[in-house]
Amino acid sequence: MNKYVKLAALLLTLLMICSMFSGCFKKVTIIEEVVGGDTTSDTTSDTDDGDDTDDGDDTDDGDDTDNGDDTDDGDDTDDGDDTDTSSKDETSSDDTSSKEEEEEEDVVVGYEGSDRTVVVDLNKVVNKKFLGVGGNIVPFGYMPSNTAEGYNEAYYALDAQRLKTIGVDIVRFWMQVDWFEKEKGVYDFNTPEMFSCEKYIEALQKAGCDVQITFSWKVGDAAIPWYSIPGLDETDQYISAPHDLEHFGEECVVLYKYLRETKGFTNVKHLTFGNEPNGSWDWETLGYQPAYYASVVETVDKAFKKAGMRDDIKIWAAEASSGSFPTWLSYLGKECADCIDVWSIHQSGHTNDTLAQWIDQINGYAERPLFISEYQEGHIADYYEGANAGHVIVGSQKGFAGFTTWDFWGVKHMSTTDTGAWEMEDKLTDGDKRPMFVFHNHFTERVVPGTLSFHYYTLGTCAKWMEQDNEVLKTTVTLSNNDMRATTIKNPDGTLTVIVEVKASDKARELTIDFGKNVGKTFTRHVFLEKNYPETYEYMVGPIDVESMNTPNGFLPKGDKTFEVGKKLVDKDIPKNDYAIIVYTTVPTETQIGFREYDDVHAPSVPVTVAAGASYQVKGYIYEGKPSDELVYSIANPGEAKQGTISTSGLYTADANATAGDVIAVRVALKNDPNNYKILLIKMA
Repeated sequence: MNKYVKLAALLLTLLMICSMFSGCFKKVTIIEEVVGGDTTSDTTSDTDDGDDTDDGDDTDDGDDTDNGDDTDDGDDTDDGDDTDTSSKDETSSDDTSSKEEEEEEDVVVGYEGSDRTVVVDLNKVVNKKFLGVGGNIVPFGYMPSNTAEGYNEAYYALDAQRLKTIGVDIVRFWMQVDWFEKEKGVYDFNTPEMFSCEKYIEALQKAGCDVQITFSWKVGDAAIPWYSIPGLDETDQYISAPHDLEHFGEECVVLYKYLRETKGFTNVKHLTFGNEPNGSWDWETLGYQPAYYASVVETVDKAFKKAGMRDDIKIWAAEASSGSFPTWLSYLGKECADCIDVWSIHQSGHTNDTLAQWIDQINGYAERPLFISEYQEGHIADYYEGANAGHVIVGSQKGFAGFTTWDFWGVKHMSTTDTGAWEMEDKLTDGDKRPMFVFHNHFTERVVPGTLSFHYYTLGTCAKWMEQDNEVLKTTVTLSNNDMRATTIKNPDGTLTVIVEVKASDKARELTIDFGKNVGKTFTRHVFLEKNYPETYEYMVGPIDVESMNTPNGFLPKGDKTFEVGKKLVDKDIPKNDYAIIVYTTVPTETQIGFREYDDVHAPSVPVTVAAGASYQVKGYIYEGKPSDELVYSIANPGEAKQGTISTSGLYTADANATAGDVIAVRVALKNDPNNYKILLIKMA
């Protein structure tokens, strides 16, 4: 009997060994099929042609898996026409696959060793009306208090270049009535204030960025007697809503006709009124404020219709801050919803998790696009809790139409240290340093002169690849430790971008992006790491590594890896011990230009000093792209006196009569793409 027991045990052992070897062979085959970094994906078993367009057939089954924000995102502001695009053709293709292939696909979903999976639903669009990512601008740079202290075309050229580099799509723009109408009914656009506004709008138009005018944000002394509401106390006169509503409608039409038709700024497409009217600090009225605001909206809507311009303008409401905003949106939705194109709201102080919960409270008002037109990034606990990327990812997946951060800040007062435009003091806010396009942050210390803030990179890393008029695809993250969140963008040309925010961890992690069907595309990875920005905001000691990005060059993350992707992308190289934003995109990589001068300095922003009449060889180079691409040099502010000359090869010669302290902007551009350029500042000794 013992003999038979031993024989049975031996046979059982042999069967187990065979089973183990069979599983190993099968697993190796699967890994080779899905890993994209070094191996071309096998697409022979899938006849899908890679067409990811939504054909309106994919009904939402309500099964929204955990996306890492610990909130139920079942309300995706789905408009009901995102039904299953799995056509009979694709189904029949799957039906013809062998049973063995189907079993392999089932195993691949689990992918042994990978505990983070981003699931992209190519057929589910959570936002078809994405307006873009950007910031708020206070356009004071060219106003007299700043030009008197040194702001000029050179600094403006650098501002405009940095705006273009980060690729923002839309900005919210401060505009006061007294800048062009100091006397009621007398419109004068030939003022320093309007000149400053026009310079910024021109830069935005060249950068392909749309403008939302926030009109009547404040009221200047000249306009108070005829514009402000009688009966308000003296302080509230400066933040009053308009008194004469019919005339206010006329002012809006006159302003927009001037900007769009006279000046040709067709990027001025959006209009709203006041700022946070539901608070006690701005846009004050008497009586029930929501009712007064509704009357303003209706009056302006009527004025644009009468002028035949209503189709050119989108009216936003109500720039309300968190708190009583549900009451405002509910009231306006009942009283004047037909006059409103976009709901605009503000938020501050949220972590990215509480932001998701906050958004869920207001998704019931989404009959119009919802836009967060003012939010603040903060060092709340860590960057994963409060950075730009998290706000954009969470909001876009919740169906929001876009985001403009507070703020780019255009107030410029030269500081007494005289180190250039990038150390400027905003005297309106008790001395905070607020350089243009560097992003003020209410939660951190001042920004170091000569460097760009953390927020420049976090917003830029998102905005660069989240283009306007794209679609946001349903994206969920299955994970074990709530340390990743993601969103997916599909551009009109079919290119795809997946943005993943990664929390710092001391554990090794792998990431699988599952597209559900064959996409047959090459993805390039771009990685931003927190360690490349100095936490202390203090001067760095010694030369800066060009790869760190933290120089006045303002490089965005360059592509570091490519993946040939079929149905899945597997990245086994997720950064450890550092906060990261990772972009996986099929968008062609844009060439980045830099200056060696900027790589070798840490402050200030004007690293080159040249004596009158002397020559200097400017050292432009290709940071990312083809090193053989030809560069062309020019003076970016040629209208100003004594600029000197520069050859096409970059040899700069200062004017013999140049004045010490003058600042010149040198522009280096790609010969075959002049709109791709970088600015270097040179100061006269």
